[in-house]
Amino acid sequence: MSYAFDYDLTEKEAVRGAKLIRVAVYPALWRWVVELHGFVIGLSIAVAGFFLSAAILRLAGIRFSERLFLYNALALLFIVLVLLGGRVLRRLPMRKKLESALMRGQHVALSSDGIRFSNDRSHSFTDWRDISSLRSAKGLTIAIYGDTGFAFPDRILALAGDLEAVKAQLFRWHAEANA
Repeated sequence: MSYAFDYDLTEKEAVRGAKLIRVAVYPALWRWVVELHGFVIGLSIAVAGFFLSAAILRLAGIRFSERLFLYNALALLFIVLVLLGGRVLRRLPMRKKLESALMRGQHVALSSDGIRFSNDRSHSFTDWRDISSLRSAKGLTIAIYGDTGFAFPDRILALAGDLEAVKAQLFRWHAEANA
């Protein structure tokens, strides 16, 4: 028995899958450290925004005490622009990966042997014994492989047959291979 289908992730699924893989791979303490780092960076951006607006006002010959509203508005504009730019830049690598030649025409076959990805140019195979864990959450089934993983959206797995039966079989293959 095997399941085969085209592997066509949406950007939303890829981002959600990457988050779930990070949660599975990195311990909670490490994720909190990363969140704290992000908070400190955000705070630094806010402080930089206020310093930058003060410098702009000074260069324009405007006294800070006379134009408090302008000072705050410039600082907030800077902060908003940086945050919006960061959001775009954070998603850009995922979008580029999904649009790359590597992902075009990708086909996946799941069998008792493992996971095989292929297209007309190349192929790869991962044995179930190399998958450290298999998880299902938020409309995805995640196969953790080292410090990365594969994300299989429910909508794609459903193409192979009854979704719950397909998922149960994947978990069974993984458990048998790692027994």
